[in-house]
Amino acid sequence: MNIIVDSIRNLEVGEVQVYKNLAIAPILGNDSSLDYLVLAEAVTRGFQIDEDLKNPRVPYLLASNSTGRNVLAIAGDYVVGGRQNRALAQNIYFEINFNGQIPVRCIERGRWHLSPPSGKPEGSFEYLGTVSRHSARARSQAETWREAEMHLADSQVRSGSSDLSEVYRARREDFEKLKERFSTADNQVGMVAVFCRNGEKLFVADVFDKNAVLRKYFGGILESHFLDSGLDSKNTVELSREEAKGFLDSADTCNFTPINPVSLGQEYEMKKDNLLGSALVFENGLLYANLYTPKKSSMETLGQEEATPRIQRSIFANR
Repeated sequence: MNIIVDSIRNLEVGEVQVYKNLAIAPILGNDSSLDYLVLAEAVTRGFQIDEDLKNPRVPYLLASNSTGRNVLAIAGDYVVGGRQNRALAQNIYFEINFNGQIPVRCIERGRWHLSPPSGKPEGSFEYLGTVSRHSARARSQAETWREAEMHLADSQVRSGSSDLSEVYRARREDFEKLKERFSTADNQVGMVAVFCRNGEKLFVADVFDKNAVLRKYFGGILESHFLDSGLDSKNTVELSREEAKGFLDSADTCNFTPINPVSLGQEYEMKKDNLLGSALVFENGLLYANLYTPKKSSMETLGQEEATPRIQRSIFANR
């Protein structure tokens, strides 16, 4: 897809920032002229996410947009309530007055009864933040549950219903310290993140169409990366600007497969060898893209101590 590849190739990379087992390289670019809300602010202005009380199903929720504005939601946006906490499984650009089903993943395995947020109607949800791409875009619901259980074990947090939100509550101070360590640039529209897990050096990139939207998602995405990197990990990681740019440019090696959009625009699955991702295009412009290297290690290592990573020169450094 030329629109996606050209948009990503025109981006630049800024100075890398590092904290513990997490390195972040800002992605710099120009703003689009689109005007819309993101899900976090839309839910305070009339956007509703609800359980289908007549026909409740794990992989679907109902959404209605009465904000009077288009609304962007990305895979991994995390809502709590209903019969189980869920994460969106697909990027969605909601049109005004949208009313229909949305695809989700359950990230609270041990509950199937209504537990609405305080002061809200039965079956409703509230926005919490953003969880990892590995959790939201897992190949199966079972894999998503294993991801949540791994994060609970890594964080030394117990939950009777395997509720990932318990990590956010129990480790809130650690998340706040993390966000103090990273800052955004005036023309930043995304970021490349790198961390080490079980000997693997994993890359994740998020690209938005404007700086204001990146800033709205920045804290939540940082938290998701910190969770994936292992909150108490003793590993260290290095990232150069050349590696970050090489990883971004590797998008042009991907195959692009159209996915049926939930609402506006066109979404594409991105896939090639050791790369996965998605991109949402609207009006011949890139609205949002996510690209990451999937984990190679088995989930059988759940709860075991991480191996010391062997940090080697990245395959993206010479691109």
